Amino acid sequence: DEYAIKMVDNNGCFIIEDIVMFEPNAIYPIIDFVNEQLVVLEPTIINPVSGIPPYSYQWYDSNGQIEGANDSLFEPSFPGEYSVVVTDDLNCIGESSVYKIEVLEMINWYIDEVNIFPNPFNNSLTISLDSKYKISWEISDVRGRAIISGNDSNTWEINTSKLLKGIYFLRLKNDENEFIYKIIKQ
Repeated sequence: DEYAIKMVDNNGCFIIEDIVMFEPNAIYPIIDFVNEQLVVLEPTIINPVSGIPPYSYQWYDSNGQIEGANDSLFEPSFPGEYSVVVTDDLNCIGESSVYKIEVLEMINWYIDEVNIFPNPFNNSLTISLDSKYKISWEISDVRGRAIISGNDSNTWEINTSKLLKGIYFLRLKNDENEFIYKIIKQ
């Protein structure tokens, strides 16, 4: 942007100068969940679409700043809502949108009690468990949005033909236990 500046001294004498100011683009960080990690897609040194490199990063969850989480990659340990603040070389700051995720976790079920196949899958997914009790199940996307759900026991097949290719999470739950399993649609 170009500006005209009028400078006046103590005697009332003045001078008008034209100046050009260069202002960097505003910083709008974009994050995604890839390979079980939150990743800053932009801005980065490789993809400096806004701000002036180099950049520094600080991750936050719903409780505030996450100590030691100051890289463009962050591997969350718990389900939750996460965001990142990116600061450029001129100390300009931008904050990403909140990203809600659910992380692969297993609580009180043994892996050999659950058989999920095929994984990766195409148009159907079969679940087999060593349990006579009803199990509630849900398939959600990487942002935690429920896509398909139901209640079954022993062995069942889920029609996944309407799912887009990508990463999903299968949550199996009964009264005492919960199991979240990463599944991939080809």
